[in-house]
Amino acid sequence: MIRSAAIIVNHAHSGACKVLESVASKLEQLGVKVLPECKATNSNADIIIAIGGDGTLLSAAQASGASCAPIFGIFVGKIGFIAEFDIEEANDTLELAVAGKLPIRRLMRVECVVKDSLGVEKASYNALNEIAINKGSRISEFNVYVNDKLINHYRADGYMVSTATGSTGYSLSVGGPIVDSSLRLMLLSPICAHATDSRSVLISPESVVRIVMADTRHDTTVYCDGKQGIVMTKGDEMLVRQSPFESLFYYKEGRGFFDHLANKLGWGATSKC
Repeated sequence: MIRSAAIIVNHAHSGACKVLESVASKLEQLGVKVLPECKATNSNADIIIAIGGDGTLLSAAQASGASCAPIFGIFVGKIGFIAEFDIEEANDTLELAVAGKLPIRRLMRVECVVKDSLGVEKASYNALNEIAINKGSRISEFNVYVNDKLINHYRADGYMVSTATGSTGYSLSVGGPIVDSSLRLMLLSPICAHATDSRSVLISPESVVRIVMADTRHDTTVYCDGKQGIVMTKGDEMLVRQSPFESLFYYKEGRGFFDHLANKLGWGATSKC
């Protein structure tokens, strides 16, 4: 039973505040306690409502943490592939969610641990879309292993491990394939590799990916769902695997992955051939 709700809002988007007021009013009518925004990212709410684009949805996924509170995404912004509901349908659909009549999709997450050359842990992260390393405009060198077997030595701007959900995010911008978000897998992609034969690779979710920095000249930075993390130096390594936690998202019955491709990317238009 849903008794409390946390709301995460991107106030930079035009109209977000108006949607917030409408949603908060609807929740109060339904007898659901609305937590203050300042507590939304550190709460045990029964449901998390995200109002904004994909960045806001990723913040909500981080906020849910180990509690795995289901997320109700309302699209307000420019990029909203993860967000399921439009403003016009939000309140009526939210009522179904509170009544327990709205289906929930369980999405795979990935986690990583960064260690130094002596094996001492430096940091750990958990992501819904991707975990990446990126130097930016300078080339870094690193070795990538899957289950302790070397798959390649790369000279590139960076490297990323993404989920199927993340395939329509950063991964897509570096030439990775679009993958149905219901699939459980890891997608490995070099970022601007200095080679013509560097391609994305799909691997089993049971695999363990190890990325070892081999560059003596340049450090590189870790990014978790677009948020900047620590800096990796020569000899540091990153271990990435499937997370034991999932992200739960409400979705509308009958609306599938290819409906999103049609709405967001214009796929499915009538052929002119």
